[in-house]
Amino acid sequence: MRCTIKIRAQSSCAGVLTVFLQTSRFNDLNQTYFNSSTVKLDCPTASEPELLRYATSALTSIYREGYRYKMTGIILQNIVPDNQVQLNLLSSPHINRDLKLMRRLDKLRDRFGHKSVRYGVQGLKEE
Repeated sequence: MRCTIKIRAQSSCAGVLTVFLQTSRFNDLNQTYFNSSTVKLDCPTASEPELLRYATSALTSIYREGYRYKMTGIILQNIVPDNQVQLNLLSSPHINRDLKLMRRLDKLRDRFGHKSVRYGVQGLKEE
């Protein structure tokens, strides 16, 4: 969720999300794996719940059991200013509600630290 905090600090939204994962390239060939999934969003957003939903779906599609992953990551692309987002008929009807929620979460994290508010899918383990 750190990337969403950064784009909101820049008053921006992302239109494309890419999730990737890979094992060590020094593993034997049977234990080497790399994959990525890119999702074009219906409407650019900086909403954590919405981006988390897309990221979880993309990760589920590329994750393979039995590998020891060395690196995972999320790349946000097609960054646009949040006041120039082109809405469409498929846009979330809760844009204003999400914006207020994100502002409040950012204030809580500024006050108590970035690990003070987490989502359940992020888990409890410190990595």
